Amino acid sequence: MFDSSFRYFFKFLFFGKNKQRLLFLAAFGLFISSFALIILQSVMGGLQENLISRSQKVLGSKILFLGDFPFKDKSLIYKKFLDKGFSPHKEWEIEILIKNKGYLSPVVIHGVDPNNLPVFLEGKDFNGLVLGSDLSFKLKTGYEDKVQVISPAHFDPLLGNIPRTSSEEVLDIITTDVPEIDLFHGWVRLSFLYNLTKKKDFNRIRFNSLSNEKSREFDLIVNEILEKYPNASLKSWFDLHPTLTKALNLETSVMVFLFLSMTFLVSIAITCGVLIFMEKVNKDMISLWILGTAPGKLKSSAKKFFLFLNFFCVLCGLSFGLLFLVILDIYGGNLMPDVFVDRQIPVNITLKGVLVSFFGPLLVSSFFSLSAFAQFKTNSKIFLEKIRTAG
Repeated sequence: MFDSSFRYFFKFLFFGKNKQRLLFLAAFGLFISSFALIILQSVMGGLQENLISRSQKVLGSKILFLGDFPFKDKSLIYKKFLDKGFSPHKEWEIEILIKNKGYLSPVVIHGVDPNNLPVFLEGKDFNGLVLGSDLSFKLKTGYEDKVQVISPAHFDPLLGNIPRTSSEEVLDIITTDVPEIDLFHGWVRLSFLYNLTKKKDFNRIRFNSLSNEKSREFDLIVNEILEKYPNASLKSWFDLHPTLTKALNLETSVMVFLFLSMTFLVSIAITCGVLIFMEKVNKDMISLWILGTAPGKLKSSAKKFFLFLNFFCVLCGLSFGLLFLVILDIYGGNLMPDVFVDRQIPVNITLKGVLVSFFGPLLVSSFFSLSAFAQFKTNSKIFLEKIRTAG
């Protein structure tokens, strides 16, 4: 009965004289809903992942903030990470002012060790300053321009508490494609800050990447450091950028909600289509009941058919979406103009994205389908009344 009912509903729906075009549109809408959801989440996830990776490349994925304790102890901590095979980068980060002619700007300056540079700084000339591209444009500086570096936090008492200043050439300009970094950050050798502040120090150790095999050993070393130095702390990139993280998550959630709303519109069409379809097959169901089929079994078969139809349409949409993403990732090329940072559309397929794209449209459409069937009553009494009315 299950197979024969499926064949009957399938032939009536797709090959009958009175084809249900509304259900065709609803089925295609389910296909598009699942297809669009997986495309949206994967492309948006790829764009967000690229933004985070560019920022982490400069600022590090994990940062160990060193408190106010002796320089010798900090050097031992740094050496310990080096000996254990990690890739730490010591850094002294302070806020200063840079003045060029009549232009003045606050800058987050990073004092780095020229003998152990992060990947993005390799090959840069640290005989002078390295500035972000937007910051350099704001200060109207070019290569080999000499600028004045002012540290308001450090004074010369003999000169009446005047902030310490020093002059240095801009020998390199860097573009990280992260606007807030290019606009407010600069890099210089540690020895320059030693001379400017009259103090030998560094206040953080950055880690750009940690393998899964090293993460447990890293946690053990950090726990030992935090127990010995309570004023030290370890923070991840996400801990330091909670607002941006929330904004990216909210962006994804809103877009997914909007695309799921499309499924609700499709499901309204499904409800109308199911009611019209059941009215049209009503006479055939009465005939099957006269031949000995239980009314409840007829309704149950119709339910299973439409639930299977929903499942099949959503699965097809998801499958074609994944295939499209794979083709886009391999053969997409540089589709965007030069003004865009990501010229090739990035793709990041996640398990969460696949599950949302599958179960979101499926659950919504199934709920509306079952709601439509709940309004359609099938029992012997109703069938007898319809037969008497027809007679």
